[in-house]
Amino acid sequence: DIASKLSGKQAINIAKAGQDLSKCIKRVEDFFIEKKSIKEKKVNVKLPQRIFISTSINTLMEFGRTKANNSIKNNNKFLNLKTPSLIYKFFKYRFRQLFFAIKLSKYEQALLDGCCYGLAEINSTKTGKEFLDWDSKMIHDEYKKYLSGNFQKLKNLSKKYSYEINNFIIVIEPDSFSIPYKKVFRPYWRGVDARQRMHKYNGEKMSNNNSRKVLIKYNNIYKSVSNNFGFRILEPAPVKFPEFSFYDAVHYTDEGSKYIGKIYAKEINKLK
Repeated sequence: DIASKLSGKQAINIAKAGQDLSKCIKRVEDFFIEKKSIKEKKVNVKLPQRIFISTSINTLMEFGRTKANNSIKNNNKFLNLKTPSLIYKFFKYRFRQLFFAIKLSKYEQALLDGCCYGLAEINSTKTGKEFLDWDSKMIHDEYKKYLSGNFQKLKNLSKKYSYEINNFIIVIEPDSFSIPYKKVFRPYWRGVDARQRMHKYNGEKMSNNNSRKVLIKYNNIYKSVSNNFGFRILEPAPVKFPEFSFYDAVHYTDEGSKYIGKIYAKEINKLK
């Protein structure tokens, strides 16, 4: 909506929360099929001049979950806990309100409960999901193969519908791990860092810096494979975002949404 308003061009969002590259490609294909069906009824329709695919985080997450195969550690005590009672929830939220001296939004409350970043679940003892070493060359190669299959499907889709491959913009999603704490969280957070850090293979939680290093490594693989298939890359730099652009590791506040909207609008305005 922001990009459309700033660029003065019509735009629609056909994305769906939590979808990886494979599912996004399927939604694009369904959209193309619908447009073709309308055109066959002799109604003049055009395909979009640009299609942004912004799902690098979810794609790595889905790959990780595929590797984990939803395996559960038998000795995982966290999984045997009962659902918190309403009384517990009442005192928990009451305590938070007193501690932060402000009424937190539902999303901020969810962050404090451990939501909402699937990559933080990998190797976590709380979820029991196992994964091979993030630094493993074998895993890197498997991720390349995983991505190659998907980008080949997208290229085939482009050819099938005579859609110029350069009109696809593959977005590398920014994260806040490298941004100083005070530029992410407002003073009322009182030092609490809600960024969902990733985990090592032994279950140990990583630092923000090391979480960032893992993402850079896998983002580079994502870019390399995408480039090999001829797709254009858009990689917004996290450090260029204004203050308080992120709620957590990857999700935007209003400020972040406005900034990313400007970046998209700039790409749209490059159209002749």
